[in-house]
Amino acid sequence: MRRLATRNAIRGILAVLAVPLPIACAAPEQEFSPASAGYSFSNGIAAVSFVFHPAAFGMTLSPTDTVYVAGSFNKWGASIGAPAWRMTRVAGGVYAFTTNTEALAAYGPSGYPEFKFVTGGGMWIDAFRVDQRYRRDINLFVNPDLHGDITPPRPMQAEMEAPDRVVVAFSEPVDRRTAQSAGNYVYSGGAVRTASLRPDGRHVALTVPALDLAATGFKPRGSLTVADVADASGIVMPAPVRVPLALSRGLLDGFFDSIPATTQALGCVFEGSTVSFRIFAPRADAVALRVYQGADDGTPRRRVPMAPCSATFTWSASLPREEVKHGTFYKYEIIRAGETNLASDPYAIANVHSGGKSIVVEPGVNAEPFTGWTDGAYTTPPPDELVIYETHVANITGWNPAVSSNHAHRYSGMAIDTPGSPLDHLARLGVNAVELLPVSEFANGSSTNFVLHYHWGYMTSLFFAPESSLGDDPALLRQVGGLKRLVNAMHRKGIAVLIDIVFNHTSNDDNHLATIDPEYYFTGRNDSGCGNTCDCSRPLMRKLMLDCLRHWVSEYHIDGFRFDLSALIDQKNLFTRENIEAVQAAKPTPGRVILVAENWAHDRSELTGTGVAQWNDWFREDVKHFIVNGERRDAIPRRVEWSRERRVYASPLEVVNYLVSHDEETIPHRLAAAGITGEAAMRRARMAALVLLTAQGIPMLCEGEEMFRSRAAQVQDYAGNMLDWRLVEANKPMYEFYRGLIALRKAHPALRSPRGERAGFHRALMPRGQGAVGCTINADKQYKDEPVFAVLLNAGATPATFSLPPGSWKQVIDGNGFLKEPEKVGREVTVPAASGWLLEEK
Repeated sequence: MRRLATRNAIRGILAVLAVPLPIACAAPEQEFSPASAGYSFSNGIAAVSFVFHPAAFGMTLSPTDTVYVAGSFNKWGASIGAPAWRMTRVAGGVYAFTTNTEALAAYGPSGYPEFKFVTGGGMWIDAFRVDQRYRRDINLFVNPDLHGDITPPRPMQAEMEAPDRVVVAFSEPVDRRTAQSAGNYVYSGGAVRTASLRPDGRHVALTVPALDLAATGFKPRGSLTVADVADASGIVMPAPVRVPLALSRGLLDGFFDSIPATTQALGCVFEGSTVSFRIFAPRADAVALRVYQGADDGTPRRRVPMAPCSATFTWSASLPREEVKHGTFYKYEIIRAGETNLASDPYAIANVHSGGKSIVVEPGVNAEPFTGWTDGAYTTPPPDELVIYETHVANITGWNPAVSSNHAHRYSGMAIDTPGSPLDHLARLGVNAVELLPVSEFANGSSTNFVLHYHWGYMTSLFFAPESSLGDDPALLRQVGGLKRLVNAMHRKGIAVLIDIVFNHTSNDDNHLATIDPEYYFTGRNDSGCGNTCDCSRPLMRKLMLDCLRHWVSEYHIDGFRFDLSALIDQKNLFTRENIEAVQAAKPTPGRVILVAENWAHDRSELTGTGVAQWNDWFREDVKHFIVNGERRDAIPRRVEWSRERRVYASPLEVVNYLVSHDEETIPHRLAAAGITGEAAMRRARMAALVLLTAQGIPMLCEGEEMFRSRAAQVQDYAGNMLDWRLVEANKPMYEFYRGLIALRKAHPALRSPRGERAGFHRALMPRGQGAVGCTINADKQYKDEPVFAVLLNAGATPATFSLPPGSWKQVIDGNGFLKEPEKVGREVTVPAASGWLLEEK
């Protein structure tokens, strides 16, 4: 390497966490060692040896386990199973792998090569974090005392900021003199006139001949070659680097937003005697339809060039109906910026897993095991009557003793209606709506082996297609038939089906929208913490969302949706009255479509008055804090009164109250962390359930809540998510308590009033002492034929005495559950410690 100056500077090859999950700040800087950093250099820095010590990570691997080095230099997951990147197991169970440092010259978002270890079974492993200068997990580090500055600057991208200005971004600060030498840049569109280093030291603005962007269809033409630029330490680029040219977001946004959403149907559409295929690809140079004989075929039986429409930027091809039959496999070939890539149809009705081929589904043709709809007499429950149960198809069926192994983890397992089956359990419990974690096609390793490839489903690849791994054979469309059978079975029991839909981001793997046009469909930011944030304000993305909702409602008789991170999906423009009515119009069964938002935005008022219900995390946290030790007692009456004081809900029908969802720790786990276990924990958990099912608003239970299931927050492995059905019998009093509360709520309109009643309907009861609180419901008898209810809660360590309003009171519930018969009580009642009571007065 040539140097313009010599000095030691901290530089390095950094391995940055590459999975799209929320990330903690890095640990303090540690002393460099191969065991903790995961690598060491040899032969100067010409070779790098990766070393993985399982024991250092608290792991034990058998001699048959394989480990690979995966990184930005070998396409990450593509290294699994690749002999070229397999580590060798040596003495002591340590894994080692050595390669030339030059082999790592493929850079990730950090500006450096990035890596992880990964087992042959798909377990990803980060080495220890050692550098606190970066706010991400760091697991590879070059000791500056040994190596100094070993990395030359690298041009990362060249972006056209204006028709006559290109900005080059380097991996590190660069030397001003060499960076501002116009002769170091060769632009294919003409001579570079000036080069100016920007204040951050990493970006150089070049003045170039103006490009007519409209004439190119806003497709960047040409490239830029950079040579002989040095970094701030004087290390010069060893060779010229050719950088593709991209357009800036500002230029692209104006172009993209000018494209109107086509009114034509996209995807595979049956039109009379022909089958048409349409795809929106605004900057493709060419698109072709590939039709395949088999699901696993690599070569298409036919390739059909698709015709562009200059007005809508869509591409289309039509084939005779006799040539494209139900079950035909296809893909789109996208040619853009000199590259050819294959993409599944974003509008695919079914796919062979997330990365496989799309499947033609002919309207009106049933797929096994579905034989036709029999839910003609079913009506979606009105919002004020809803009791929602959140669950995952695999979780609720996986270990259920009434579900045979060939139906476990499958849609079909939820359709079984025998004693003890999940469907029977839900019906007996009394819930009238299930909210399924995502069932749109998601990236999970293209496997039906849930033990190895368990996934919640929040990494969507295809929005219209049901998840393949939850069906028996995706190539035979069993995922389509299985999900329809599930919904039909639920409807026969009077249970609505909501699905969790994830529009705010997509999967990193099998990301077909990114293959088609990443700048159109994505913001380029990581607002969700999951990567690939969708730009839901784009006209064609909004069309996709609305078309998707109508599809699920019309084709699968889905009753409603829960929208993941709704603040990121342009909710103020999505949830308009016109759009909601368009989805409602697609509904084939009576009743309103149910819309629920997970809205963590600071301004939740965007949804006020829309009829979209929002998850109420104020309820969740206030109740959990209260039952542990009596904290936040003043908030409890307000939570029972549908959190009216928060002023973001227009009525109780826009509130979903809950204690736990798939994301959070359960009540038993929270109590155990506070040292409360056994029957003491049961009594406090019953208090929480009592508040949940007597509060105004829509209540939601999470799977296993009625079984007193204990689980930590954010547990995403297989064993930690499967429901242990033995808990039903082991904790039967809790199950019966929930069952009784649900029945009580259904029987009494005053407990589920849809109205925002005038002041006086709820009245707080504040006994002397700490940790106890109560409230009356229907206190002013607005429901004349209903009782007045009193919810009395004592989370303190000593008894608490409440003074009740005048009347003839009877006790219905004590700290142990429902009484066999209601018992008369006086106006002064003393509630024992760790107890919740329910009284009624007629």
